[in-house]
Amino acid sequence: MRAETTVDPKREKWMWIIDSYADIAQQVADIENSDWYDRRTKKIEFAIPVYNAEFGIHTLVFVNFYKSRGGHIWKKVIPKSQWVTWHYYWHLFIIDFTWLGCITWLMLSEGAEVISTYKRVAGFEAFFQEYFTIWNTVDWLTIFGGFAIAITFLGSLALRNTMNDLLIDMSGVDYRVDRPAWERYAKEYADSLETNVRYVWVLRLLLAVNTVG
Repeated sequence: MRAETTVDPKREKWMWIIDSYADIAQQVADIENSDWYDRRTKKIEFAIPVYNAEFGIHTLVFVNFYKSRGGHIWKKVIPKSQWVTWHYYWHLFIIDFTWLGCITWLMLSEGAEVISTYKRVAGFEAFFQEYFTIWNTVDWLTIFGGFAIAITFLGSLALRNTMNDLLIDMSGVDYRVDRPAWERYAKEYADSLETNVRYVWVLRLLLAVNTVG
C-alpha cells in the first residue's frame, strides 16, 4: 500500500451511475454485510472518474481512507486531471516549439563549446577541469531535463488519444440495449484515465524540477 497509489487492490467493487439509487443502496448494504472490511484492511479507496465537457478535462478523484493499528482513520481527497488536448489554439504550438528550439540551441551551443575546449586543452583530465564549471553543469542539466520533458510529453499524447477514443466509444453505446458492452468501455476508460493522470503527474514533476533548475 502507498499513500497515492494502491498496489494489488483486494475486494474491488464497481458502482454504476446508470443504476437507480435503490440499487446502489442495496449494493452498499450487501458490501457492509460481507467481510470486505477486517483487521487486515489498511486502506479504502474510492476512484471517481469525471469528465467536464465545458473545460475539456478528464479528472479522476481519489477519496482515500487510511486505517492505523490504533484505530484512527485518516482521510484524503486527491483529484488528478488530464486535458482533452494541450493545444486549444494554434499559437500554443508556437510557444512549445519556441521553447524546444531554445533547448536545442543551448545543446548545440554547449556541444560546440565542448569541441573547442577539447581541442584547446591536452588530455581528458585537463578538459574536465576546464569545461565542467558550475554554469556548464547547470546548462547540461537544463538540456537533459528539457528533452526529458519533451519525450514524456510525446508519450502522453498517445495515452491521451486512447483515453479520448474510449470515452467516445462508450458514449456511442446505449446501456439500455447493451449494458455489458457499456460496462466494458466504462472500465477501460477508467483504467486509461488512471494511467493518464499518473503519467501526467510524472510530467508535471519534471516541469517543476526543470523550472527550479
